[in-house]
Amino acid sequence: MQEELKALPGWRLTAGGNALVRTRKFSQPGAAAQFAADVADLAVGQRQPAILGVTAHQVTLTLQRPSRNGIDMALINFARQLD
Repeated sequence: MQEELKALPGWRLTAGGNALVRTRKFSQPGAAAQFAADVADLAVGQRQPAILGVTAHQVTLTLQRPSRNGIDMALINFARQLD
């Protein structure tokens, strides 16, 4: 699993190691909002957990299983799609 995590540039593990986090910055506020909407649609369509924090020029993504039982390959594959 560690090798898969190393292959996710820009993502980091939370202190407890049970979630992936990434912040993406945008030059236009509308781009941040559109990215967040796209991620939300993708997450719902694939039944993946995604917590989105949106400000004017950035989106912070947190991917974590609802049971907080760690990161699996499905979650890692979902994170790859968000690059």
